[in-house]
Amino acid sequence: MRLSASLIAVCATTMALATPLAAANGSTGGPNGSSLSVGHLDVSQSSQAKEDTTPETDPQKQKEAAADAAWEKMPEFLQSARPSDTTKEVFAWLTTIFGLVAAGVNALVLVAKANPSILDGPRDFLKSHGITVN
Repeated sequence: MRLSASLIAVCATTMALATPLAAANGSTGGPNGSSLSVGHLDVSQSSQAKEDTTPETDPQKQKEAAADAAWEKMPEFLQSARPSDTTKEVFAWLTTIFGLVAAGVNALVLVAKANPSILDGPRDFLKSHGITVN
């Protein structure tokens, strides 16, 4: 319980710190709200480019337009919470990392249930630093 509360607190703090930075970068950054510019890839001349996809018929474009319209209706003070593409990518990476750490902890718990002596090393380490573990 304590670990999950700690992870939630860390994520909430990170979001609270990142949101004003994203808003500040929006005024000085690129068109997508990020100051990190990696360039623009033009795929219109490639053989894999879609020929008859227009913003009116493309469902992805329609979803993006609806999301943009919803964000425009929000009050000004909430506009800083709008995630940029970079923010979305960072949170996707963090979700992956936290998921892998959680899987590792769950695997360790399963192994420790079968062989409790595997926890002697970490228990001794914590005990040497003054933390008592039952």
